[in-house]
Amino acid sequence: MRVSKTEEGIKLILSLWTERKTEFHGKYYHSKGGILEPKPIQKPHPPLLFGGAGPRMLKLAGTYGDIIFLPPEIKPSINDAKAIVRKAAKESKRTTRFAFAATSPSNIGGNSDSKYDPKTHLEAVLEAQKNECDYFVLSFPEDALLKSVSDFAREMMR
Repeated sequence: MRVSKTEEGIKLILSLWTERKTEFHGKYYHSKGGILEPKPIQKPHPPLLFGGAGPRMLKLAGTYGDIIFLPPEIKPSINDAKAIVRKAAKESKRTTRFAFAATSPSNIGGNSDSKYDPKTHLEAVLEAQKNECDYFVLSFPEDALLKSVSDFAREMMR
């Protein structure tokens, strides 16, 4: 149901972003003469970022997504997930480009001594590059955020 609601919501949002008035009658959402002003500056609309690992969400991402975030724990493999996205894009006859995004290992829940591990982050960046990801989302432990960001900048962004 969540994927179905998401798809319907995307259709409604895209209509609001691109049409003068929106008439929308779906199973979950309805709009009678809906108007959204001002319209987004980005054309045809702001990029849609998708995240998810399930086959239905990956298919939805291939149909509508501009940036598809592939979580590190994704099952099937990243290559299988990308194949699902590409197949859905082809089947929907989409003509616009999309890109993939990956992330760094998560250190959520660490203690005050925790910080990111430069070797692990470098491996994640190289893996994302190997997997042809155009975007990389950094994740640092909340309780050591400033130190981790500072260490990352010093050690990785030279």
